[in-house]
Amino acid sequence: ITGTALADDITESNPWYYRAVFNNATQAEFLAEFIYKSLGHQRVYVLGQQPDKYSEELTAQFAKYYTALGGELASEPFMLDMDAGSEKYPEAVNFFAQQKIKETTIPLLLLMQVNEAREFASQLKLESSKYTSLKKYLFIGSDAISSTDFANYEMAEYGSQVPDYANGTISVSPVIYDVAGYDAQTFLHDIKTYTGDKNYEPTWRAVTFYEAACALAEAVKDSDISNTPATLAEDREAIRDTLAGYNSPDNAVPGIIGPVYFDRNRNVSHPIMLGTYREGNLISYQSQYFKTEPYKVGDLQVGDVPMELVNVSY
Repeated sequence: ITGTALADDITESNPWYYRAVFNNATQAEFLAEFIYKSLGHQRVYVLGQQPDKYSEELTAQFAKYYTALGGELASEPFMLDMDAGSEKYPEAVNFFAQQKIKETTIPLLLLMQVNEAREFASQLKLESSKYTSLKKYLFIGSDAISSTDFANYEMAEYGSQVPDYANGTISVSPVIYDVAGYDAQTFLHDIKTYTGDKNYEPTWRAVTFYEAACALAEAVKDSDISNTPATLAEDREAIRDTLAGYNSPDNAVPGIIGPVYFDRNRNVSHPIMLGTYREGNLISYQSQYFKTEPYKVGDLQVGDVPMELVNVSY
């Protein structure tokens, strides 16, 4: 059971692999729905990197879902050439500076790894004083951008000159603690107590791996296994079949974000949360989307799951 691997093919057609986090296709479809329906943007720019399976898969999936909704890619996705050295960032910034933008604001989707996203974003913000068009971009990022390394200006080559480059960036994440519910708050409190650091906040990976471990432990307990070398193959099959049986809220394993159960492709069925950066911290975005009853029409639709808008107040 993985808590972090998002590649679609890990669990597809592989009955031995389970995932305690959403996959790339799910977050790509969620981003397409959110940008087109919730934010109301008919056009979007996309920045990725290559060679990089995570970025390439997300970029292709997003383009498929967004255009199916009626949205338009304002240009072909710009893919950073990871073999081009430091020149790849000025080249990308220059590309976006030269775009003819008719909108007041237009999303620039960062479907890439966090270090590359940080370098690009800080350089674009630095150059925005020279190019008016660069001020029109709204950064929206995939789960990689939810790492606070994105907003760590001390890690960015030009970050000290534009320390606020991350402010206002929207990112998806498996976990945003301030809207994740009581169990997530308890988990966070326990971690802070254990470490003795009241300011420490573990990444979402701590939650997803914890839930993966809980599901596996419960499956071992619920399976009829002998735990001997001679029955190893049979025991593994029994545990796998037990995990497959956790397929609805009615027979789920208690988790931190919610009940842990798996869909037909062995992916966990959890909400995708939205965060926004403010003064270097990722906090809850003003709107969140949670699964609603199957018979209802949701504000967003990801796969066959309707999602209902919940506004967040501070």
